[in-house]
Amino acid sequence: MNIINIYQTKPAWLLAVLLIVRFAGCPVAEGPTVHFTAEPTSGDPPLTVQFTDGSTPGAAPITAWEWSFGDGDASNKQHPVHTYTGVGRYAVSLTVTTSLGSDTETKEDYIATTGGGEGEGEGEGEGEGEGEGEGEGEGWARVFEGALAHCVKETSDGGFIVAGYAEPSGATDQDMYLMKTNATGTRTWDAAFGGDDDETAYWVEETSDGGFVAAGQSGLDIYIVKTDSAGSLAWDRILGSANVDVARCIRETSDGGLIIAGQSLSLYGQQARIYLIKTDSIGTPDWDRMLSMGDLDRVYCVEETSDAGFVLGGQTVSYDEGQADVYLAKTDASGNLDWEKVFGGEEWDSAYCVQETSDYGFILAGETQSFGAGGYDVYLVKTDVRGDFLWQQTFGGEQQDVANSVQQTGDNGFVLAGYTYSFGSGSADVYLVKTDAAGRAGWEKTFGSEKTDAANSVAQTQDGGYILAGHTRAFGDGLYLIKTDAAGSAPGTPPEPE
Repeated sequence: MNIINIYQTKPAWLLAVLLIVRFAGCPVAEGPTVHFTAEPTSGDPPLTVQFTDGSTPGAAPITAWEWSFGDGDASNKQHPVHTYTGVGRYAVSLTVTTSLGSDTETKEDYIATTGGGEGEGEGEGEGEGEGEGEGEGEGWARVFEGALAHCVKETSDGGFIVAGYAEPSGATDQDMYLMKTNATGTRTWDAAFGGDDDETAYWVEETSDGGFVAAGQSGLDIYIVKTDSAGSLAWDRILGSANVDVARCIRETSDGGLIIAGQSLSLYGQQARIYLIKTDSIGTPDWDRMLSMGDLDRVYCVEETSDAGFVLGGQTVSYDEGQADVYLAKTDASGNLDWEKVFGGEEWDSAYCVQETSDYGFILAGETQSFGAGGYDVYLVKTDVRGDFLWQQTFGGEQQDVANSVQQTGDNGFVLAGYTYSFGSGSADVYLVKTDAAGRAGWEKTFGSEKTDAANSVAQTQDGGYILAGHTRAFGDGLYLIKTDAAGSAPGTPPEPE
Protein backbone atom coordinates (compact mmCIF):
# COMPACT_ATOMS: atom_id res chain seq x y z
CA MET A 1 0.00 0.00 0.00
CA ASN A 2 1.34 3.46 -0.94
CA ILE A 3 0.47 6.42 1.32
CA ILE A 4 0.55 9.83 -0.38
CA ASN A 5 0.39 13.04 1.63
CA ILE A 6 -0.15 16.29 -0.26
CA TYR A 7 1.19 19.47 1.28
CA GLN A 8 0.19 22.88 0.01
CA THR A 9 3.43 24.35 1.29
CA LYS A 10 6.64 22.34 1.37
CA PRO A 11 8.93 23.25 4.23
CA ALA A 12 12.66 23.13 3.62
CA TRP A 13 13.20 20.25 6.03
CA LEU A 14 10.71 18.14 4.07
CA LEU A 15 12.59 18.69 0.83
CA ALA A 16 15.76 17.47 2.55
CA VAL A 17 13.99 14.37 3.83
CA LEU A 18 12.56 13.64 0.40
CA LEU A 19 16.02 13.93 -1.14
CA ILE A 20 17.54 11.60 1.47
CA VAL A 21 14.80 9.01 0.95
CA ARG A 22 15.09 9.28 -2.82
CA PHE A 23 18.84 8.63 -3.01
CA ALA A 24 19.64 6.50 0.03
CA GLY A 25 18.99 3.21 -1.77
CA CYS A 26 20.70 4.08 -5.05
CA PRO A 27 24.29 2.79 -5.34
CA VAL A 28 26.83 5.32 -6.54
CA ALA A 29 28.92 4.08 -9.50
CA GLU A 30 32.53 3.77 -8.37
CA GLY A 31 35.41 5.41 -10.18
CA PRO A 32 38.89 3.92 -10.63
CA THR A 33 41.48 3.27 -7.93
CA VAL A 34 45.02 3.71 -9.19
CA HIS A 35 47.96 1.47 -8.29
CA PHE A 36 51.23 0.64 -10.02
CA THR A 37 54.55 -1.14 -9.51
CA ALA A 38 57.98 -1.01 -11.15
CA GLU A 39 60.92 -3.38 -11.57
CA PRO A 40 63.76 -2.66 -10.92
CA THR A 41 63.52 0.47 -8.79
CA SER A 42 67.24 1.12 -8.40
CA GLY A 43 70.53 0.61 -10.23
CA ASP A 44 73.19 2.24 -12.34
CA PRO A 45 72.19 4.29 -15.38
CA PRO A 46 71.12 3.64 -18.01
CA LEU A 47 68.43 1.90 -15.93
CA THR A 48 65.57 0.35 -17.87
CA VAL A 49 62.43 0.00 -15.77
CA GLN A 50 59.26 -1.98 -16.52
CA PHE A 51 56.22 -0.16 -15.09
CA THR A 52 53.09 -2.24 -14.50
CA ASP A 53 49.62 -0.79 -14.01
CA GLY A 54 47.64 -2.59 -11.30
CA SER A 55 44.70 -0.19 -11.08
CA THR A 56 41.13 -1.25 -10.30
CA PRO A 57 38.76 0.21 -12.91
CA GLY A 58 35.60 0.39 -10.76
CA ALA A 59 32.27 0.40 -12.60
CA ALA A 60 33.67 1.47 -15.99
CA PRO A 61 36.73 0.43 -17.99
CA ILE A 62 39.91 2.48 -17.86
CA THR A 63 40.28 4.47 -21.07
CA ALA A 64 43.49 6.43 -20.47
CA TRP A 65 46.79 6.14 -18.63
CA GLU A 66 49.04 9.16 -18.03
CA TRP A 67 52.50 8.38 -16.66
CA SER A 68 55.08 10.91 -15.50
CA PHE A 69 58.52 9.37 -14.93
CA GLY A 70 60.01 12.30 -13.00
CA ASP A 71 62.78 13.03 -15.50
CA GLY A 72 60.68 15.06 -17.94
CA ASP A 73 59.40 12.09 -19.95
CA ALA A 74 55.87 10.71 -20.00
CA SER A 75 53.85 7.87 -21.54
CA ASN A 76 50.23 6.98 -22.25
CA LYS A 77 50.78 3.22 -22.45
CA GLN A 78 49.29 0.93 -19.81
CA HIS A 79 52.53 -0.93 -19.03
CA PRO A 80 55.37 1.29 -20.29
CA VAL A 81 59.11 0.64 -20.29
CA HIS A 82 61.30 3.66 -19.54
CA THR A 83 65.06 4.15 -19.41
CA TYR A 84 66.64 6.57 -16.92
CA THR A 85 69.96 7.93 -18.19
CA GLY A 86 70.88 10.33 -15.38
CA VAL A 87 71.81 9.93 -11.72
CA GLY A 88 69.17 10.88 -9.17
CA ARG A 89 65.93 9.99 -7.40
CA TYR A 90 62.71 10.26 -9.38
CA ALA A 91 59.07 10.66 -8.38
CA VAL A 92 56.71 8.65 -10.58
CA SER A 93 53.00 9.33 -10.96
CA LEU A 94 50.17 7.59 -12.78
CA THR A 95 46.70 8.97 -13.53
CA VAL A 96 44.02 6.58 -14.79
CA THR A 97 40.75 7.77 -16.27
CA THR A 98 37.34 6.20 -16.84
CA SER A 99 33.98 7.67 -17.84
CA LEU A 100 33.25 8.04 -14.10
CA GLY A 101 36.34 10.00 -13.17
CA SER A 102 40.08 9.69 -12.61
CA ASP A 103 42.55 8.84 -9.86
CA THR A 104 46.23 9.70 -9.40
CA GLU A 105 49.02 8.06 -7.42
CA THR A 106 52.47 9.61 -6.94
CA LYS A 107 55.40 7.73 -5.43
CA GLU A 108 58.13 10.08 -4.28
CA ASP A 109 61.79 9.04 -4.78
CA TYR A 110 60.49 5.80 -6.30
CA ILE A 111 63.29 5.23 -8.83
CA ALA A 112 66.90 5.71 -7.74
CA THR A 113 69.87 5.69 -10.09
CA THR A 114 73.09 5.68 -8.14
CA GLY A 115 76.08 5.11 -10.42
CA GLY A 116 77.72 6.09 -13.66
CA GLY A 117 78.49 4.21 -16.81
CA GLU A 118 77.04 4.35 -20.25
CA GLY A 119 75.58 0.86 -20.48
CA GLU A 120 78.14 -1.40 -22.08
CA GLY A 121 77.00 -4.36 -24.08
CA GLU A 122 74.21 -3.15 -26.34
CA GLY A 123 74.32 -6.42 -28.23
CA GLU A 124 77.63 -6.04 -30.04
CA GLY A 125 79.28 -8.79 -28.02
CA GLU A 126 80.03 -10.92 -31.08
CA GLY A 127 81.28 -13.82 -29.06
CA GLU A 128 83.54 -11.88 -26.72
CA GLY A 129 84.92 -14.05 -23.94
CA GLU A 130 84.19 -17.34 -25.65
CA GLY A 131 83.96 -19.29 -22.43
CA GLU A 132 87.66 -19.98 -22.07
CA GLY A 133 87.09 -21.02 -18.46
CA GLU A 134 90.24 -19.46 -17.06
CA GLY A 135 89.58 -20.66 -13.53
CA GLU A 136 87.54 -17.60 -12.54
CA GLY A 137 84.29 -19.52 -11.98
CA GLU A 138 82.91 -22.94 -11.31
CA GLY A 139 82.09 -23.86 -14.89
CA TRP A 140 82.46 -27.31 -16.38
CA ALA A 141 81.47 -29.26 -19.47
CA ARG A 142 80.66 -32.93 -20.15
CA VAL A 143 80.13 -34.96 -23.30
CA PHE A 144 78.28 -38.31 -23.29
CA GLU A 145 78.59 -40.50 -26.37
CA GLY A 146 75.68 -41.83 -28.37
CA ALA A 147 73.01 -39.43 -27.12
CA LEU A 148 71.50 -35.98 -27.69
CA ALA A 149 69.78 -33.66 -25.18
CA HIS A 150 66.65 -31.63 -25.83
CA CYS A 151 66.01 -30.47 -22.27
CA VAL A 152 67.80 -30.00 -18.94
CA LYS A 153 66.50 -28.97 -15.51
CA GLU A 154 68.17 -28.49 -12.16
CA THR A 155 66.75 -30.94 -9.61
CA SER A 156 65.82 -30.47 -5.96
CA ASP A 157 69.05 -32.20 -4.84
CA GLY A 158 71.21 -29.71 -6.76
CA GLY A 159 71.93 -32.10 -9.62
CA PHE A 160 70.45 -32.15 -13.12
CA ILE A 161 67.95 -34.21 -15.14
CA VAL A 162 68.52 -34.40 -18.90
CA ALA A 163 66.12 -35.71 -21.56
CA GLY A 164 66.59 -36.54 -25.22
CA TYR A 165 67.36 -39.70 -27.13
CA ALA A 166 70.07 -42.34 -27.30
CA GLU A 167 71.05 -44.90 -29.90
CA PRO A 168 72.01 -48.13 -28.14
CA SER A 169 75.11 -49.81 -29.49
CA GLY A 170 74.20 -52.12 -32.36
CA ALA A 171 70.55 -50.96 -32.45
CA THR A 172 68.80 -49.69 -35.57
CA ASP A 173 66.42 -47.37 -33.73
CA GLN A 174 66.65 -44.72 -31.02
CA ASP A 175 65.09 -44.67 -27.54
CA MET A 176 63.82 -41.96 -25.24
CA TYR A 177 66.71 -41.21 -22.90
CA LEU A 178 66.83 -39.78 -19.38
CA MET A 179 70.07 -39.07 -17.51
CA LYS A 180 70.52 -37.87 -13.93
CA THR A 181 73.77 -36.20 -12.84
CA ASN A 182 75.09 -34.74 -9.63
CA ALA A 183 75.97 -31.06 -9.23
CA THR A 184 79.27 -31.46 -11.08
CA GLY A 185 77.80 -33.30 -14.06
CA THR A 186 78.84 -36.83 -13.08
CA ARG A 187 76.26 -39.30 -14.30
CA THR A 188 74.45 -41.04 -11.42
CA TRP A 189 71.97 -43.02 -13.52
CA ASP A 190 70.50 -43.17 -16.99
CA ALA A 191 67.52 -44.99 -18.49
CA ALA A 192 66.16 -45.66 -21.96
CA PHE A 193 62.50 -46.21 -22.84
CA GLY A 194 60.78 -47.41 -25.99
CA GLY A 195 60.04 -50.29 -28.30
CA ASP A 196 60.49 -51.07 -31.97
CA ASP A 197 59.81 -47.49 -33.12
CA ASP A 198 62.03 -44.46 -32.77
CA GLU A 199 61.43 -42.61 -29.50
CA THR A 200 62.65 -39.27 -28.24
CA ALA A 201 61.99 -36.91 -25.32
CA TYR A 202 61.66 -33.18 -25.95
CA TRP A 203 60.91 -32.12 -22.38
CA VAL A 204 61.39 -33.35 -18.83
CA GLU A 205 60.14 -32.10 -15.45
CA GLU A 206 60.81 -33.10 -11.88
CA THR A 207 57.42 -33.88 -10.30
CA SER A 208 56.13 -33.13 -6.83
CA ASP A 209 56.66 -36.76 -5.75
CA GLY A 210 60.41 -36.50 -6.49
CA GLY A 211 60.19 -38.45 -9.72
CA PHE A 212 60.30 -37.28 -13.32
CA VAL A 213 57.94 -37.02 -16.28
CA ALA A 214 59.09 -36.76 -19.88
CA ALA A 215 57.20 -36.20 -23.12
CA GLY A 216 58.06 -36.71 -26.76
CA GLN A 217 57.24 -39.11 -29.55
CA SER A 218 57.11 -42.82 -30.29
CA GLY A 219 56.58 -43.63 -33.93
CA LEU A 220 53.52 -41.62 -34.96
CA ASP A 221 52.22 -40.94 -31.45
CA ILE A 222 52.81 -38.86 -28.34
CA TYR A 223 54.83 -40.75 -25.74
CA ILE A 224 54.73 -39.92 -22.02
CA VAL A 225 57.00 -41.58 -19.45
CA LYS A 226 56.79 -41.23 -15.66
CA THR A 227 59.64 -42.50 -13.47
CA ASP A 228 60.53 -42.54 -9.80
CA SER A 229 63.49 -40.60 -8.44
CA ALA A 230 65.91 -43.37 -9.52
CA GLY A 231 64.68 -43.48 -13.12
CA SER A 232 62.65 -46.69 -12.78
CA LEU A 233 59.49 -46.71 -14.91
CA ALA A 234 56.30 -45.92 -12.99
CA TRP A 235 54.04 -45.79 -16.04
CA ASP A 236 54.03 -44.76 -19.69
CA ARG A 237 51.28 -43.65 -22.06
CA ILE A 238 50.72 -43.50 -25.80
CA LEU A 239 48.42 -40.58 -26.65
CA GLY A 240 47.26 -38.95 -29.84
CA SER A 241 44.84 -38.83 -32.72
CA ALA A 242 44.68 -40.53 -36.09
CA ASN A 243 47.40 -38.16 -37.32
CA VAL A 244 51.13 -37.96 -36.67
CA ASP A 245 51.35 -36.48 -33.17
CA VAL A 246 54.30 -35.24 -31.14
CA ALA A 247 54.59 -33.68 -27.67
CA ARG A 248 57.09 -30.85 -27.44
CA CYS A 249 56.50 -29.86 -23.82
CA ILE A 250 55.00 -31.24 -20.61
CA ARG A 251 54.42 -29.55 -17.26
CA GLU A 252 52.99 -30.63 -13.95
CA THR A 253 49.94 -28.49 -13.16
CA SER A 254 48.73 -27.00 -9.88
CA ASP A 255 46.05 -29.71 -9.55
CA GLY A 256 48.69 -32.46 -9.72
CA GLY A 257 47.91 -33.34 -13.33
CA LEU A 258 49.87 -32.73 -16.50
CA ILE A 259 49.57 -30.34 -19.44
CA ILE A 260 51.06 -31.47 -22.76
CA ALA A 261 51.55 -29.37 -25.88
CA GLY A 262 52.72 -30.22 -29.37
CA GLN A 263 51.35 -30.63 -32.83
CA SER A 264 49.22 -32.98 -34.85
CA LEU A 265 50.42 -33.43 -38.43
CA SER A 266 48.21 -34.91 -41.15
CA LEU A 267 49.51 -38.18 -42.57
CA TYR A 268 50.35 -36.48 -45.85
CA GLY A 269 52.05 -33.54 -44.17
CA GLN A 270 49.71 -30.90 -45.59
CA GLN A 271 48.38 -29.64 -42.26
CA ALA A 272 49.81 -29.30 -38.78
CA ARG A 273 47.59 -28.15 -35.92
CA ILE A 274 48.50 -27.11 -32.40
CA TYR A 275 47.59 -29.90 -29.98
CA LEU A 276 46.94 -29.38 -26.24
CA ILE A 277 46.19 -32.26 -23.85
CA LYS A 278 45.36 -32.12 -20.13
CA THR A 279 45.69 -35.34 -18.09
CA ASP A 280 45.37 -36.42 -14.49
CA SER A 281 48.38 -37.41 -12.39
CA ILE A 282 48.70 -40.83 -14.05
CA GLY A 283 48.44 -39.62 -17.64
CA THR A 284 44.75 -40.32 -18.26
CA PRO A 285 43.39 -37.56 -20.54
CA ASP A 286 40.87 -35.11 -19.05
CA TRP A 287 40.47 -33.15 -22.29
CA ASP A 288 42.28 -32.22 -25.49
CA ARG A 289 42.10 -29.25 -27.84
CA MET A 290 43.16 -28.49 -31.42
CA LEU A 291 43.79 -24.76 -31.30
CA SER A 292 45.00 -23.56 -34.71
CA MET A 293 43.32 -23.05 -38.04
CA GLY A 294 44.78 -26.15 -39.67
CA ASP A 295 47.71 -24.87 -41.69
CA LEU A 296 51.31 -25.75 -40.83
CA ASP A 297 51.20 -24.43 -37.25
CA ARG A 298 53.38 -25.68 -34.42
CA VAL A 299 53.77 -25.11 -30.69
CA TYR A 300 57.02 -25.82 -28.87
CA CYS A 301 56.30 -24.76 -25.30
CA VAL A 302 53.44 -24.54 -22.78
CA GLU A 303 53.28 -23.20 -19.23
CA GLU A 304 50.53 -22.89 -16.65
CA THR A 305 49.89 -19.21 -15.93
CA SER A 306 49.19 -17.45 -12.66
CA ASP A 307 45.43 -17.48 -13.36
CA ALA A 308 45.50 -21.31 -13.82
CA GLY A 309 45.21 -21.03 -17.59
CA PHE A 310 47.93 -21.89 -20.09
CA VAL A 311 50.22 -19.96 -22.43
CA LEU A 312 51.66 -21.48 -25.60
CA GLY A 313 54.42 -20.31 -27.90
CA GLY A 314 55.36 -21.44 -31.38
CA GLN A 315 54.94 -20.70 -35.05
CA THR A 316 52.03 -20.11 -37.40
CA VAL A 317 51.55 -19.77 -41.14
CA SER A 318 47.77 -19.38 -40.79
CA TYR A 319 47.94 -15.59 -41.00
CA ASP A 320 49.07 -13.35 -43.84
CA GLU A 321 51.61 -11.41 -41.81
CA GLY A 322 54.66 -13.13 -43.34
CA GLN A 323 56.05 -16.47 -44.47
CA ALA A 324 55.77 -17.64 -40.85
CA ASP A 325 55.09 -15.74 -37.65
CA VAL A 326 55.76 -16.05 -33.95
CA TYR A 327 52.60 -17.44 -32.34
CA LEU A 328 51.46 -16.68 -28.78
CA ALA A 329 48.19 -18.03 -27.37
CA LYS A 330 46.51 -17.93 -23.98
CA THR A 331 43.79 -20.36 -22.86
CA ASP A 332 41.67 -20.73 -19.77
CA ALA A 333 42.00 -23.67 -17.37
CA SER A 334 39.87 -25.85 -19.67
CA GLY A 335 41.95 -25.14 -22.77
CA ASN A 336 39.46 -22.73 -24.33
CA LEU A 337 41.18 -19.97 -26.26
CA ASP A 338 41.25 -16.58 -24.50
CA TRP A 339 43.33 -14.79 -27.13
CA GLU A 340 46.08 -15.32 -29.67
CA LYS A 341 48.74 -13.00 -31.06
CA VAL A 342 51.26 -13.09 -33.90
CA PHE A 343 54.56 -11.22 -34.17
CA GLY A 344 57.13 -10.82 -36.91
CA GLY A 345 57.69 -9.27 -40.28
CA GLU A 346 57.47 -10.25 -43.91
CA GLU A 347 59.90 -13.18 -43.71
CA TRP A 348 60.26 -16.32 -41.57
CA ASP A 349 59.89 -15.81 -37.80
CA SER A 350 59.34 -18.41 -35.08
CA ALA A 351 59.33 -18.85 -31.29
CA TYR A 352 60.69 -22.00 -29.65
CA CYS A 353 60.15 -21.09 -25.99
CA VAL A 354 57.73 -18.99 -23.92
CA GLN A 355 57.58 -18.11 -20.23
CA GLU A 356 55.28 -16.02 -18.05
CA THR A 357 57.34 -13.23 -16.49
CA SER A 358 57.24 -11.67 -13.04
CA ASP A 359 55.05 -8.79 -14.31
CA TYR A 360 52.52 -11.37 -15.61
CA GLY A 361 53.51 -10.67 -19.19
CA PHE A 362 55.31 -13.11 -21.46
CA ILE A 363 58.76 -13.55 -23.00
CA LEU A 364 59.30 -15.47 -26.24
CA ALA A 365 62.54 -16.49 -27.91
CA GLY A 366 63.30 -18.01 -31.29
CA GLU A 367 64.57 -16.79 -34.64
CA THR A 368 63.77 -14.07 -37.15
CA GLN A 369 64.54 -13.55 -40.80
CA SER A 370 62.59 -10.29 -40.86
CA PHE A 371 64.79 -8.29 -38.48
CA GLY A 372 68.39 -8.14 -37.31
CA ALA A 373 71.83 -8.16 -38.87
CA GLY A 374 71.16 -10.63 -41.69
CA GLY A 375 70.31 -14.24 -42.36
CA TYR A 376 68.44 -15.51 -39.30
CA ASP A 377 68.96 -13.83 -35.93
CA VAL A 378 67.99 -14.66 -32.38
CA TYR A 379 64.57 -13.09 -31.75
CA LEU A 380 63.38 -11.99 -28.30
CA VAL A 381 59.83 -10.60 -27.87
CA LYS A 382 58.27 -9.21 -24.67
CA THR A 383 54.52 -8.72 -24.22
CA ASP A 384 52.20 -7.53 -21.48
CA VAL A 385 49.66 -9.71 -19.65
CA ARG A 386 47.24 -9.54 -22.60
CA GLY A 387 49.86 -10.52 -25.12
CA ASP A 388 50.20 -7.01 -26.51
CA PHE A 389 53.65 -6.20 -27.87
CA LEU A 390 56.04 -4.24 -25.61
CA TRP A 391 59.46 -4.61 -27.22
CA GLN A 392 61.71 -6.86 -29.28
CA GLN A 393 65.44 -7.45 -29.57
CA THR A 394 67.65 -9.36 -31.99
CA PHE A 395 71.10 -10.86 -31.50
CA GLY A 396 73.55 -12.36 -33.95
CA GLY A 397 75.52 -11.66 -37.09
CA GLU A 398 75.16 -12.11 -40.82
CA GLN A 399 74.61 -15.88 -40.75
CA GLN A 400 72.10 -18.07 -38.91
CA ASP A 401 71.66 -17.54 -35.16
CA VAL A 402 68.82 -19.17 -33.20
CA ALA A 403 67.55 -19.24 -29.61
CA ASN A 404 65.95 -22.53 -28.61
CA SER A 405 65.36 -21.63 -24.96
CA VAL A 406 64.78 -18.58 -22.74
CA GLN A 407 64.31 -18.04 -19.02
CA GLN A 408 63.78 -14.96 -16.88
CA THR A 409 66.65 -14.64 -14.41
CA GLY A 410 66.75 -13.58 -10.78
CA ASP A 411 67.67 -10.00 -11.70
CA ASN A 412 64.59 -9.78 -13.98
CA GLY A 413 66.76 -10.04 -17.07
CA PHE A 414 66.77 -13.00 -19.44
CA VAL A 415 69.11 -15.78 -20.49
CA LEU A 416 68.88 -17.31 -23.97
CA ALA A 417 70.62 -20.33 -25.46
CA GLY A 418 70.78 -21.86 -28.91
CA TYR A 419 73.39 -21.84 -31.63
CA THR A 420 75.28 -19.42 -33.86
CA TYR A 421 76.92 -19.70 -37.25
CA SER A 422 78.03 -16.04 -37.08
CA PHE A 423 80.44 -16.31 -34.14
CA GLY A 424 82.62 -18.93 -32.50
CA SER A 425 85.15 -21.42 -33.70
CA GLY A 426 83.34 -23.76 -36.04
CA SER A 427 80.42 -24.64 -38.24
CA ALA A 428 77.91 -23.89 -35.48
CA ASP A 429 78.60 -23.18 -31.82
CA VAL A 430 76.56 -23.06 -28.66
CA TYR A 431 75.33 -19.48 -28.21
CA LEU A 432 74.54 -18.06 -24.75
CA VAL A 433 73.20 -14.51 -24.27
CA LYS A 434 72.39 -12.69 -21.03
CA THR A 435 70.23 -9.55 -21.16
CA ASP A 436 68.81 -6.96 -18.82
CA ALA A 437 65.08 -6.47 -18.16
CA ALA A 438 64.66 -4.58 -21.44
CA GLY A 439 66.37 -7.28 -23.49
CA ARG A 440 69.65 -5.44 -24.03
CA ALA A 441 72.65 -7.75 -24.15
CA GLY A 442 74.91 -7.72 -21.11
CA TRP A 443 77.23 -10.44 -22.40
CA GLU A 444 77.37 -13.16 -25.06
CA LYS A 445 79.35 -16.42 -25.01
CA THR A 446 80.05 -19.21 -27.46
CA PHE A 447 81.15 -22.77 -26.76
CA GLY A 448 82.06 -25.50 -29.21
CA SER A 449 84.40 -27.20 -31.60
CA GLU A 450 85.20 -26.87 -35.29
CA LYS A 451 82.18 -29.07 -35.97
CA THR A 452 78.49 -28.56 -35.17
CA ASP A 453 77.53 -27.73 -31.58
CA ALA A 454 74.19 -26.43 -30.29
CA ALA A 455 72.21 -25.89 -27.09
CA ASN A 456 68.55 -26.81 -26.94
CA SER A 457 67.85 -25.84 -23.33
CA VAL A 458 69.07 -23.42 -20.65
CA ALA A 459 68.13 -22.78 -17.02
CA GLN A 460 69.50 -20.57 -14.28
CA THR A 461 70.83 -22.60 -11.37
CA GLN A 462 70.60 -22.07 -7.63
CA ASP A 463 74.16 -20.70 -7.48
CA GLY A 464 73.35 -17.99 -10.06
CA GLY A 465 75.05 -19.76 -12.95
CA TYR A 466 73.51 -21.51 -15.94
CA ILE A 467 73.07 -25.08 -17.16
CA LEU A 468 72.87 -25.80 -20.89
CA ALA A 469 72.20 -29.04 -22.74
CA GLY A 470 72.35 -29.96 -26.41
CA HIS A 471 74.69 -31.83 -28.68
CA THR A 472 78.17 -31.79 -30.18
CA ARG A 473 79.71 -33.56 -33.15
CA ALA A 474 83.25 -32.94 -32.01
CA PHE A 475 83.73 -36.68 -31.46
CA GLY A 476 80.78 -38.05 -33.39
CA ASP A 477 77.29 -37.54 -31.99
CA GLY A 478 77.35 -36.70 -28.30
CA LEU A 479 75.19 -35.16 -25.58
CA TYR A 480 76.75 -31.83 -24.60
CA LEU A 481 76.21 -30.54 -21.04
CA ILE A 482 77.68 -27.17 -19.97
CA LYS A 483 77.56 -25.50 -16.56
CA THR A 484 78.67 -21.87 -16.35
CA ASP A 485 79.16 -19.45 -13.50
CA ALA A 486 77.06 -16.28 -13.18
CA ALA A 487 79.23 -14.50 -15.76
CA GLY A 488 78.80 -17.28 -18.34
CA SER A 489 82.30 -18.70 -17.91
CA ALA A 490 82.92 -22.40 -18.66
CA PRO A 491 85.37 -24.44 -20.74
CA GLY A 492 85.16 -23.17 -24.29
CA THR A 493 85.54 -26.50 -26.11
CA PRO A 494 83.94 -29.91 -25.58
CA PRO A 495 85.99 -32.37 -23.48
CA GLU A 496 86.63 -35.99 -24.40
CA PRO A 497 83.38 -37.99 -24.24
CA GLU A 498 82.46 -40.20 -21.29
